[in-house]
Amino acid sequence: MKDDLPKTLYLNPTLNNSSTATMSMERREAVTQIARRYGVPIIEDDAYGRLPIQRPPTLASIAPGLTFYITGFAKCLDAGLRIAFIAAPNARYTARIAATMGTTMVMASPPLLRLTTRRIHDGTARAASHGIPQEPRARQELARELPA
Repeated sequence: MKDDLPKTLYLNPTLNNSSTATMSMERREAVTQIARRYGVPIIEDDAYGRLPIQRPPTLASIAPGLTFYITGFAKCLDAGLRIAFIAAPNARYTARIAATMGTTMVMASPPLLRLTTRRIHDGTARAASHGIPQEPRARQELARELPA
C-alpha cells in the first residue's frame, strides 16, 4: 500500500497558473491533513502568492514540517528579477538542497542577487508588492471611464 502513495505533492494553491483558481482555506487544511496522515511532502509553488490583496495562508504555514515553499520575484515584483527562493521543512533537507544545487546548477548572476537582496532590505520589494495588486484595479477604473 505504501508504494501506491505519491512521493510528493506539487501544488500552486494561490492564483494557479493557468486557471487563476485559489484554493480555499478548507481545502488547504484538508490537503495538509491528508499529506500529514500519509507522510507525503508538499511542494508549494507560490509564484503569485503576493498578488492577492487578501492573501490566504500558505501551505507552508499550515504544515511547516512537511512543506517545501518556493517563491520568487519575477511574477509578483519585477519580471527581470529571475531569482527564486526555497524554504525547506527542516535543516536536513536544506543541507541536501544546498549540496544538490551546488553541484548541478549554474549560479544566479551575482549583480542580480545583490539587487534583489537590496530590494528586500531597503523595503522596495515590500512597497512594490503592496502596490502591484492595486494596479489592475486602477486600470479597470480608467477603462470604465472610456466612451463605449
